[in-house]
Amino acid sequence: MNTSGTEEIRHRLTIALQEIEEAHEGSMELLADGFQAFADTVDVASQETDRKILLALRERDRQRARDIRRALRQLEDGNYGICEECGEPIAPARLKAFPTTTLCVHCKEALEQEQYAHAR
Repeated sequence: MNTSGTEEIRHRLTIALQEIEEAHEGSMELLADGFQAFADTVDVASQETDRKILLALRERDRQRARDIRRALRQLEDGNYGICEECGEPIAPARLKAFPTTTLCVHCKEALEQEQYAHAR
């Protein structure tokens, strides 16, 4: 991948990480403020469901941030865009679509087929 391509990906990853961190701060405020105490059990259940959804979204964002940081480290180290499984370069189009990917399309397909076979 050329320098302009890696700089574009670095920029996209940096922006995505900033957005996650800003969303994290907002969700932390919601959790810190706490939820209101309701006498109605339906309101209590709704509030608890909202809290569980918020926590699940935060966990998803935490994993995504971890993947973004790993990709940024790989960019710094010069290892970005190399498949962790086979060691071959990952196609630039795949990296553009999935900038945090660590597998080339062939290794990803093989992994998914293996997971599908075990799920049956």
